[in-house]
Amino acid sequence: MLKKLNSVFKNPDLRLILKALIFAGLLIWQLSVKPAGFFPILLFISASFYFYWRPVFLGRQFLVSFLVLLIVSFLAIKFLNFGIAGIASILLLAVLFYLLLGIKNLIFVNRSSLYYLLSNILFFLMFFFFFLIDKSQFFLIKYLSVGLGTFFLSKEFLFFFIPDFSKRRALITAGFSFLIFELIWVISLLPIGFLNSSALTLFAALILMDFIVNHFNGALTRRVILRNATSWIILSIIIFAASNWGL
Repeated sequence: MLKKLNSVFKNPDLRLILKALIFAGLLIWQLSVKPAGFFPILLFISASFYFYWRPVFLGRQFLVSFLVLLIVSFLAIKFLNFGIAGIASILLLAVLFYLLLGIKNLIFVNRSSLYYLLSNILFFLMFFFFFLIDKSQFFLIKYLSVGLGTFFLSKEFLFFFIPDFSKRRALITAGFSFLIFELIWVISLLPIGFLNSSALTLFAALILMDFIVNHFNGALTRRVILRNATSWIILSIIIFAASNWGL
């Protein structure tokens, strides 16, 4: 038995799976005893930070993704119920934690594609919870929070895909965040529902990010611009057509 346990702890993939399962188990514990109380929350935070920072290697580079994942996990607990949908959602969050640790610890081979997927899902979840929560109170605080989250997450994203040009990258990050910040304000006024609002904001962020990455890589051609513009128009039409425009 001890030999089997030692083999598990020596295998990086199995260690990741074990950490993700513990992450999910602690979230399910909170979900099953809402309000969770101080001890389950403290244990979840402590375990998550322990798993993330061991090893310390590249911890600072992906810290924003880690913090965003923790925040959306707590928000998920607030809105989910203990049932099939709730447990499935928590398992999805555990998969994201698994991906994050694997990317950070250089375990995955295709890190770029997996980080792109992870980052996009985190962007979507951040927008999703902003449009879902009640904004009749403390709207400015919630609005500024999603704006800051967009800034730091996009900064991490661009640092991963564009490690050079630090000064220009910082300026582009600020401009990108400002555009998404303004777009969120406009979309929040549209009566299209929180899910469609989240999707519309995410599509805009993805297209802008694609422009930025292609620009720094010297691949921003007329074809890329036309493709992204066409995609934005088509996706916007689909989202607006699928909305019930309820007030």
